[in-house]
Amino acid sequence: MSRSISRLGVCLLVVAVAMAFMPLLSQDYSLAKAKKVKKITLQASSKTIQVGKTATVKVKSVSPKKASKKVTWKIKSGSKYAKLTSKKATSVKVKGIKAGTVTIQAISKSNKKVKATVKIKVIKANYADTIRKR
Repeated sequence: MSRSISRLGVCLLVVAVAMAFMPLLSQDYSLAKAKKVKKITLQASSKTIQVGKTATVKVKSVSPKKASKKVTWKIKSGSKYAKLTSKKATSVKVKGIKAGTVTIQAISKSNKKVKATVKIKVIKANYADTIRKR
């Protein structure tokens, strides 16, 4: 009889300990848990390209550092001057269509309120050659 009481006590103790740790087991302690981005920094705040040429715009860093660098790219203004040719998660290629200024915007995928912009000046090819000769 005392043996069965002792086994019952051990079983109850195991159940009590398991129930005590249940709240801890239900929490997600994943290291890959994404943090919300608070700030995006692009590699450049402005660039100049020739009509018909391309430039790459990249995400340089985000804050906090362990947050995702993935962004959505869009043309905020000046869509008649350039187009986005190759959109990737952290970079985009911009091709000049005609002379003018275009503003490209990067919007964080983890926090839609966080944005960064780069202004790209598109110039005529012959004008660019004149600048280089000086």
